[in-house]
Amino acid sequence: MAVMTTLNPIQVVPLTQLDDGTIMITDTGVPLETVVARHNLGETPMEIHEGYPTIDLAVVHLVIAYYLSHKTECDAYVEQQRQRTEAARARLETRPGVADHLNDFRARAAEFRATREADPFAVNQ
Repeated sequence: MAVMTTLNPIQVVPLTQLDDGTIMITDTGVPLETVVARHNLGETPMEIHEGYPTIDLAVVHLVIAYYLSHKTECDAYVEQQRQRTEAARARLETRPGVADHLNDFRARAAEFRATREADPFAVNQ
């Protein structure tokens, strides 16, 4: 006698919208736009999971499937978030001393990258 298995064809995508409008992958601390960006850069679901281990691999697949099924809306949301981030960055950089700190940080980061490119196995002293 065959045993009948019942499958639930409805899969819930674990997304939570915060009061400020940011959409987070529930209980991970990772915003939707991060997974979308990584996917659009060509990363595989496994690579995204490895980079953000708080997101279960199955959830990465769910989020990407949701994105692909709602691409227009998600792309508009991602653009809105990018604009919000740029506006916040512009406001922050107008504060006294912040631009100097950022320029110093960027210079040190560029120097670090140049050192790593020259010798990827170099150890910082």
